[in-house]
Amino acid sequence: MRKRMTKLLGFILAVLAAAAFISCEEEIPFNGKYSGEKLVLFSTVNPDSGRIAVSVSSSRFFLDKDQNYQGRMVSGAIVTVKTDDGTLQLSLFQLDDPTLASLKSRLQEADLNNMTPLQAFDLLRAMKQELGLK
Repeated sequence: MRKRMTKLLGFILAVLAAAAFISCEEEIPFNGKYSGEKLVLFSTVNPDSGRIAVSVSSSRFFLDKDQNYQGRMVSGAIVTVKTDDGTLQLSLFQLDDPTLASLKSRLQEADLNNMTPLQAFDLLRAMKQELGLK
């Protein structure tokens, strides 16, 4: 009886080993729409030290063949965390872009409290045009 059990166990192990080495693979074509790279924000928070580590990179298409892809780090990205009032605020990019700096100064110079609704609409429309938005 013991000899039969040993043979049966050996047979089962042989079948499992063969199944592990002989497998089938079928490629299924991807017909979806690729919407381009996305920003990836990876962060870790250590509550003991209060240290927050953050990295910003770009994603890749999941069907890319590059198996050693480590992610392209986004240059010029700055992440700021503020907790004075108990909320977190992340600022990902510097406002050193001339267009954004121009929009910021226009907003600072605008007297929003004394504008008519039409003047506010005109300001918003002009700022959208400056950004290239419709």
